[in-house]
Amino acid sequence: MNYSSTIVKFVIYNPDETGEATICVDSYHPKLIIMSHGKRRKRCDSMQFIGDTSTEIAINVIEKQWKQLTISTYVTSNHFDIDACLAVWCLINPSEAIKYKDILIEAAKIDDLREMNLSKDNAVIPDSISDKALKLCCWITEIEHEYFWKMYDINIIEAVDCYKKYVFFLSKINTILEAIDSNNTQLEIYKPLYNKIISDLEFLYTNENTKIEKWEDLGIAVVFVDKPLHYYALFHPACNMDTVITVYPDNKYEIEDKYTSFIQLTSRKSWPRIPLDALITVLNKKESRYIWGCDNLTILGKITQLYENTIVPKNYVDDYGGPCNRNILSSDIKSDEFLNLVKSLYTFVKNKSPIKYPKIDWSWEEINEIAMSVPWEEWVTQNT
Repeated sequence: MNYSSTIVKFVIYNPDETGEATICVDSYHPKLIIMSHGKRRKRCDSMQFIGDTSTEIAINVIEKQWKQLTISTYVTSNHFDIDACLAVWCLINPSEAIKYKDILIEAAKIDDLREMNLSKDNAVIPDSISDKALKLCCWITEIEHEYFWKMYDINIIEAVDCYKKYVFFLSKINTILEAIDSNNTQLEIYKPLYNKIISDLEFLYTNENTKIEKWEDLGIAVVFVDKPLHYYALFHPACNMDTVITVYPDNKYEIEDKYTSFIQLTSRKSWPRIPLDALITVLNKKESRYIWGCDNLTILGKITQLYENTIVPKNYVDDYGGPCNRNILSSDIKSDEFLNLVKSLYTFVKNKSPIKYPKIDWSWEEINEIAMSVPWEEWVTQNT
């Protein structure tokens, strides 16, 4: 089949733009047609095409010959990341997108959802789709870090400046896909990050102190590990879970909501995000040196962590970069007590919530309804 598109160019995000000339990808726009895996804020006919990532949706609309691909000539996004970049590239290069669709879908899933298909022994199979997708992710990440700024850099207006990244990467994706698919050894720049992830996966699954608990009825994975690891490795045990609690030696903990609870996940039921202010209140009564803080519900990777004395200003550059880049502090609270408190709160919310979960197709309105309806003070009183 001949796949075609009239979309030819990426343009700078303009919140005032109207009409059908431009499609907004992997982000929200108040007036344009949207093709994104974000939670729905307005209805449009692209909603008939499903996928856990915007890249998967892009391939879906190409295969089903979405009429908008014969109308629009431009594409835009308000940020740059791997999923957004690959989705944009697909709409401009539909035939090539179908040729490499398995690698593209897997790469977007690895980077955005932190979920990767491994062997039964939890290893990356050489030359598999996952292996090639991981190499693509590592190549884009390493090139981005070498030549551009990091996400959340305060000196950058992301919606405007990300145009420079798109111009650079969109012209190179096809060549890189060809090289990765043919196992070209010239792509040396991806190797340090790739090797670190392979090493971290091996450490995670072979270290005698690693332990993984899954609270299936709450959508939470608890990972006990001796050191911070790259996100791709650390979050692998949390496939099909939406919250990760990491437990390190010396009473070091983090709670992170995966991106799966921020987007409109379609492949499985998911758990809603909940505010952790009540938990923070109780934890801080038990700390003598540091202070617990938590991101709000709409932060992409919502993290609950210890801070030295204040949570403002928060370093989103390091947080987005992963646990290897963060200063993880030791708590006064022992791990058993910490985990019991966390599990108690999530169980309390589930029992008190007017909306029963997990389910598909969460809206922000429903998530906010849960947050507003739970008697938080009751739980705080029970645990102080």
